[in-house]
Amino acid sequence: MRAWLAVGVLVVAGVSSQPSSAASDSGAADFARFPAPARFTGHVRLPQFAGRDRKFAMFRTRIRDGIKAGPNFAGHFVIVGWGCGTDCADYVIADVATGKVFHLPLSGEAEGDLQYDMRVDSRLMIAHWITFMDERAPDGARMVQCLKQSFVWSGKVAVPLAKPAIVATVEPRHQDSCDGK
Repeated sequence: MRAWLAVGVLVVAGVSSQPSSAASDSGAADFARFPAPARFTGHVRLPQFAGRDRKFAMFRTRIRDGIKAGPNFAGHFVIVGWGCGTDCADYVIADVATGKVFHLPLSGEAEGDLQYDMRVDSRLMIAHWITFMDERAPDGARMVQCLKQSFVWSGKVAVPLAKPAIVATVEPRHQDSCDGK
């Protein structure tokens, strides 16, 4: 199952079950190159917010709700996100079998409109985001670069497969065209 994570769809279920154009464009073969263990179906464990996972306690409701929804990535992990302001999204990854929470390498204000494309049967995740440039559009607005970067989940850290790639440069009024590039 492919899932496209946008902050707006991460309320309780954790992911949208709708395939995205990004998932189609990135190709199922890419995801198949990095298979994950079978989908976890056991009893989920919640984080230890008073101990090991205390640095994530401020977002415990979102993280717990994401874990309770079950894995959406790499067999027994869930990627959970929430909004942190305009064009800002924070994400973590949690192991539903152990409750352990991990940081993701891209999160926050630096990567505007950040979204992850991933599948429960693969360890591959593809991040898509925008960044504003110094270059100006004819109306004076700053131009936008659409970026993409692929990572493979090791079980503890997201390992980049390459540097971020610029997939398009567009006027701000067309930044929605960056979705899924």
